[in-house]
Amino acid sequence: LSYIEIYNGTGTTINLDNYKLDFYSNGSATQNGGSLALNNVNLISGGIYTVAVGVDSSAPYNTCSAANDQFNGTLANQTSGLGGVNFNGSGSNDHVKLMNGATAIDSWGVYLDGNWANTTLSLGTQGVDFRRKPTATVPSTTYSNADWDVIDWASCVDNEYSTIGLYDFSTSIPPSITTQPT
Repeated sequence: LSYIEIYNGTGTTINLDNYKLDFYSNGSATQNGGSLALNNVNLISGGIYTVAVGVDSSAPYNTCSAANDQFNGTLANQTSGLGGVNFNGSGSNDHVKLMNGATAIDSWGVYLDGNWANTTLSLGTQGVDFRRKPTATVPSTTYSNADWDVIDWASCVDNEYSTIGLYDFSTSIPPSITTQPT
């Protein structure tokens, strides 16, 4: 299970009808992880829309899942069995793009690099939380570890989702509009 938060820092309401998440597994150039159209909702300025992917109610994902119902996607606005994010050894690191139609808006993970997390981060097996720093320049279609606080979960006690849907951008610089009406 992976939770993905989409934050609207544009200053206007955005309808997500034309938006989708594209998943690229294991350094692939194709969307072998699939594509998930976002629900047709209006995301207000400063609002957060949370998606849970890799949702499978039939089995827990790790030993912590059975004891924690937050692993079933209940904290999300939209859930899907599609996708999910993994770090299962060499060559299996994923990439996710937020798309508006055919235009990439934001990304997480290094596109075409199945080892990006293995070579730059020392992650365990219980899970990991990537929280974008309020100081990061966003959105960005180029991933950088420096833009994220990476919290590696060492045990089931660390696996908690208390901050899902609570992204705080108040200390950051909002994006600027360079071309009207875009």
